[in-house]
Formats: sequence, structure tokens, C-alpha cells
Amino acid sequence: MGLRSKKYKFLLFFGLTGVLLQSYLFIYGCSAPANFPAPAGKALYSAKCASCHRLLPPQDYTGDLWKDYVIKYGEQMTELQRQELLNYLQKNASPDM
Repeated sequence: MGLRSKKYKFLLFFGLTGVLLQSYLFIYGCSAPANFPAPAGKALYSAKCASCHRLLPPQDYTGDLWKDYVIKYGEQMTELQRQELLNYLQKNASPDM
């Protein structure tokens, strides 16, 4: 009976350890890091576009329409800023219809 008892304790210990490890990984391993930096395009969108109007969710328009808006209203931005902004908006835009 001593061998069976040791085997039972061994299985119980590693079984509980496995459950606790899986629980920990599920809770903490699936959450995004708190200090994950926002994309440059999103920061530009907030800084440049919100100075004139409320920010619309990028998925409200298609990528082609966002391109037209960036060309029309992005005159005071550098070419690099316009491209970063456009990349962000088109990546998050609604699918073309």
C-alpha cells in the first residue's frame, strides 16, 4: 500500500501543479502588456486630426476614402507623416465594398 500511496501523491502533486500553471498562463499570458506603444499612425491621427474635428473610427471608411482625406487635409504634414497616418487608417479601414 505504501507504493500506491506514493504514486497517488505524485500524480496529485503534478496534476495540481499543471492546473495552477495553466490557470496562471490563461490569466496572465493572454493579456496585452500595459506599456505596449501605440502605432505612430494612431498617434498622428490623434494629434493632427483631432485638432479640427472629432476622431472617427478608421473602420467607418474604406481605405480609398481615407487616402482621399489624407491627401486633401494632410497638407501641413510631412510626406512621412502622411504615409504613417495613411498606413494606420488603411490597415484599420473597413473592407472595400
